[in-house]
Amino acid sequence: MKRSLAILALMIAASLTAGAQSLCIKHSGEAIPARFGIQIDRTLLKEVEFYGPLGLQDTLNVNLQVFADNESANAFIRQYEPTAYGNYCSGMYIPLIETAVLVASDDMEKAVKTLYHEMSHFLYQSAIASTYNSVSLNEGLACYFEFLKIKNDGSVCQRPDAIYVNAMKTLIEIDEFDLSEYLRMTPRQFTDKSRHEGHASYYASYVIVATLFDRLGTDQMRNLLTMIRSGVSYEEAVEALYPGGCSALDEDIRSFVLRH
Repeated sequence: MKRSLAILALMIAASLTAGAQSLCIKHSGEAIPARFGIQIDRTLLKEVEFYGPLGLQDTLNVNLQVFADNESANAFIRQYEPTAYGNYCSGMYIPLIETAVLVASDDMEKAVKTLYHEMSHFLYQSAIASTYNSVSLNEGLACYFEFLKIKNDGSVCQRPDAIYVNAMKTLIEIDEFDLSEYLRMTPRQFTDKSRHEGHASYYASYVIVATLFDRLGTDQMRNLLTMIRSGVSYEEAVEALYPGGCSALDEDIRSFVLRH
């Protein structure tokens, strides 16, 4: 397998059965400490391995703009996303200029996780041709890769994020989780729910995707994305691919939350 560490140029390459994809990140702004290089390399490699067979180009170029503070990051974002709200303390992917915006802070571990999140958005768009197609799936996958744990041997450690799972447990307990709502959610609905309901849309979307991966596995998850790329809705794709359909997924999500 052809690989290069993500320490200096932040570039990785992976040989996949469907071809060879190279993710090339042009890094500007604040530096990311070299100690995160191997961790970044392993995680981004997993992302490329997942999205690669969906027909990505051999060479994928994306920009990474790292800012030292929220104010500078927000000013940059609003040049391209004038309707964006709030101070983006973590980051944002801007499709128009194929740029991931990241805020370097005292919590660099969190910033690096945000890098994984935004790179997933870039790869999702590259594979699906739109960042707005099935927004809940797009965000759920980004959160999934954000919290993915990669062992030294390159294998994946399935350890769901406790904060998101506990938040989802609360949503279920107060009867505020409707699976169909998330599977049908528009970008505006997703943003409004996140803004007004304490990031509920992120919590739910993450747990939905984590449950799908847990039950379907990687290949079937790719098949789900292929169906969505062809014009099938998120809900229809789940109904077709998930054993027992959406009603079974709803039950499994509730079991998944209790289990973790």
